[in-house]
Amino acid sequence: MIKRALRLACYPYFLLALMLAIIPAAATGQVSNGSISGSIADPQGSAVPEATVTATNKATNQELRTTSDNAGLFRLGLVPPGTYRVEVAKPGFRMAVYDSVEVAVGADRALGAVKLEVGEVTASVEVSSALPLVESSEAQITNEFTAANIQTFPGVLENQGLDNLALTVPGVANNRDLGLANINGTTFEVNGIRGRNNDQQIDGQNNNDNSVTGPGLFVSDPEFVQEYQITTSNFSAE
Repeated sequence: MIKRALRLACYPYFLLALMLAIIPAAATGQVSNGSISGSIADPQGSAVPEATVTATNKATNQELRTTSDNAGLFRLGLVPPGTYRVEVAKPGFRMAVYDSVEVAVGADRALGAVKLEVGEVTASVEVSSALPLVESSEAQITNEFTAANIQTFPGVLENQGLDNLALTVPGVANNRDLGLANINGTTFEVNGIRGRNNDQQIDGQNNNDNSVTGPGLFVSDPEFVQEYQITTSNFSAE
């Protein structure tokens, strides 16, 4: 199975990223993968170094592993999108388990502060994997659409293209025929910046039509899409 990503950016100071994961073989690079990060502390709030963090893909059983540093911080990079079971273990503490951690394309899944309870390492504590109310690991504003909810949007199944999803995001508006219209799909602008400044990518590769606004490759079939992501501000380094 291949994973692809379509990415869109709007410059100069507001950005729009549109990421599409298309089903078929694992692609490499942060643009077509995500990451999991957090910090580990004991009941008194002190950092726990050298704790083992294991993320297991619930669909493929692929395991990714890392350890926390001296400050108790950890980060798993290049994580393929999907649902993961994350286990945090350290001798002398009960294992902390996040059973359903959703990893998105090109975004960091911050678990926040993971508190380990003192006890037998064979015991485990289930931790809620709900997203923190405030995203603290990155400044970008990201909206993600999975294959399941892509199917529910009007205009997509009618073969009008996945770019219609962008119009559901705050700050995005249909600019119709203004500024050399996109002939390959929906014409839109982000936060008042002209549509010609949008940047679109598939798996981190350029997918811009240099003659008009919009994508070079028009994607309309949601059956091939694993994830569609729109970032409207403050791209991360990836």
